[in-house]
Amino acid sequence: MNVHAAALAKAYPSDEATSAFAGDVIGDLARHPKRLSPKYFYDATGSELFEQITVLPEYYPTRTELG
Repeated sequence: MNVHAAALAKAYPSDEATSAFAGDVIGDLARHPKRLSPKYFYDATGSELFEQITVLPEYYPTRTELG
């Protein structure tokens, strides 16, 4: 964790879920190349909608998803 992240963590105490999110984001952005887990791009409703879409006959996985 860099100096700025440690200062922010001390200034803004958080619950376990927020700490896990912050840890994932800081860790992912520290990688080369940088990345962010797509699990943070969807809320519960969006995830449910995506699950419904994947069972439609019109849906097909991309090469990336198959990989």
